[in-house]
Amino acid sequence: MATLLEPAVQLPTSNARSAGFCPDALGRIDRFYGEMVGGGLMPNMAYALARKGQVFARGHMGWADRETGRPIEADSIYRLLSLTKAYSGVAAMILVEAGLIRVDDPVADYIPAFANMKVWTDTGLVPARTAITIDHLVTHMSGLTSGFFAGPVPDLYLANGLQEGTREAQQPTLAEYVDKLASLPLIAEPGTAWNYSEGLAVLGRIVEIASGMRYADFLKTYLFDPIGATDTGFFVPHDEQHRLVKLYAAQPFTGGLEECTTMRFPRPGGPTFHPLDVTRQPGADLGGAGLAGTVDDVLRFAMMLAGKGALGEARVLKPESVAELRRGRVIDRLGRHAMMKMPLDERAIGLDMGMGVVVVREPELASYAGGQGSFSFGGSAGTRFWVDPELAL
Repeated sequence: MATLLEPAVQLPTSNARSAGFCPDALGRIDRFYGEMVGGGLMPNMAYALARKGQVFARGHMGWADRETGRPIEADSIYRLLSLTKAYSGVAAMILVEAGLIRVDDPVADYIPAFANMKVWTDTGLVPARTAITIDHLVTHMSGLTSGFFAGPVPDLYLANGLQEGTREAQQPTLAEYVDKLASLPLIAEPGTAWNYSEGLAVLGRIVEIASGMRYADFLKTYLFDPIGATDTGFFVPHDEQHRLVKLYAAQPFTGGLEECTTMRFPRPGGPTFHPLDVTRQPGADLGGAGLAGTVDDVLRFAMMLAGKGALGEARVLKPESVAELRRGRVIDRLGRHAMMKMPLDERAIGLDMGMGVVVVREPELASYAGGQGSFSFGGSAGTRFWVDPELAL
């Protein structure tokens, strides 16, 4: 598993020109987002850029709490939400390297409740012909779905409190949460369709079973501590909660921003959920949308992946494991249009799916900036990381 050496406390730095960038051009980032924040269209923005292992640009602006006037700081803590999925992909590869799991293992080998799954059809439930594998989980081809979407199976998810990124989903243990998922029908035969899903929550439970550790403890020991991501976790300690950034949502009619205190999903009269609560330890460490962290911590994670599994003296993965993590897995099986559905829709053109990350396969078509093989992931609160291996960026 990860080489547990003393993590680098200080990231190496350079400047824009040394990194091959025009300082004036980089200034457009601050000007553009300054107008967005100043005009009340965004509450805040923060970023960090590194190339060839050196940080060459940082910035932050706006409010962590608009009501009290508390500004964003360099060490502000954000809810990462679905950005968590990329961390779970790395966790899977750590266990693959250790020989504790294989990506083609059936999920039922670890969680028996996933044996004998049923698939929802218009005419009723039918037995699944194919076993769900770990590979299916990390690529969203498992047949699981999400309450974000409309339909009979997503409705069942919401009725059972199964929606990562919400306070309600944090209440059971991870084992209980995953067993609930297994009790509901699949939306498609495993391996035959791409559907953004709760699969990474199931993966987190497999990590617990294979490692014998709580998922949060596994990530801390084998990922966060080695790279020095000291502020990343499934909850923020009480004495650090003054750094936590509030969630805001744009109001469709007024165009203004309001604090996001409830979440409704796309169906009339549906249940009300509340945003992810990171002020206390959750019952379930949800591997698809549960983490909080800082810009610096996310940068360290991205730099580790850009460094082919190493950051400074700490090695989390072998280079070949990072190559496997970012290898596209969906297009070759399901076609180039398979991912053109929510939440990506037309933005999926030119993209493929690796292990918890989106990969640029056709740069000339992709809406994401980046060259061939660039990979990234993000969360619904506006968090995102990306790595361009060709540019070492």
